[in-house]
Amino acid sequence: MPGAFAEATAKVRAANRRAEWLNLKRGKFGASSAWKFWTPKLSEADNETVRNYLKLKAAECDGLIPPEIRGAAIYHGNNEEEPGALDFMEHSGIKMHNFGDDQEWIGWDKSEQVGCTPDALILGDAVDPETGQLHKDAKLVFEQKNHETIEAYEKLASMQNGSELKDFDYKYWIQTQHQMMVVGSPFAVFQTRYSRTNSGKAELVAFIVPREESFIEQHGQRLLRAIEQRDALRQSRTCRTQIKLTDYIIQK
Repeated sequence: MPGAFAEATAKVRAANRRAEWLNLKRGKFGASSAWKFWTPKLSEADNETVRNYLKLKAAECDGLIPPEIRGAAIYHGNNEEEPGALDFMEHSGIKMHNFGDDQEWIGWDKSEQVGCTPDALILGDAVDPETGQLHKDAKLVFEQKNHETIEAYEKLASMQNGSELKDFDYKYWIQTQHQMMVVGSPFAVFQTRYSRTNSGKAELVAFIVPREESFIEQHGQRLLRAIEQRDALRQSRTCRTQIKLTDYIIQK
């Protein structure tokens, strides 16, 4: 069965690429968890969530735990990324690159310990919707959310424009700003999508999310400090005092 063999080969190739991607981003700071450094009001977070996240990254760096994707909802979103990209291109007529199994980890030019994996990249000249400025040969990030419930889809689909993403879901907004920071995008394209319809055709709507330079500057500085904090945790682990148990336990 040539078709079955080709499908199995494609699955193995995709699994290998995912393993390489996970290894490449081990211990590094990506976009999907960037919100952990900030509160819903976009002030810098100083809480158990961010402290535990730094410990997790330190443990990943030292190989104590594997970097992995956790949660059923996340798996659903990942499985829908390629269909979502294909739906976007069909609806918009805009060609995209590096989507589906061809997604790539992109490092930040200020530190290789920070990066992102956009759901796709859009290449071409771009007109800034806020300023009207023309950006020649722009590289735009495409981020999509493939929802499991119609309620989650309708929440974001009801936005009037991409500027409202900050108020509708600050986590997605920070993720998108992080990606623009890493890639250097003048703005981003954000798609919200629901595929579990009775018709078999997905519901989707896309928005342009403006780049917020002031937040990106703060976010970049916070990530540079996060790298130092992560490495300090790694160092403290190596300096832990170990008692000599044989001084207290005698066995014959």
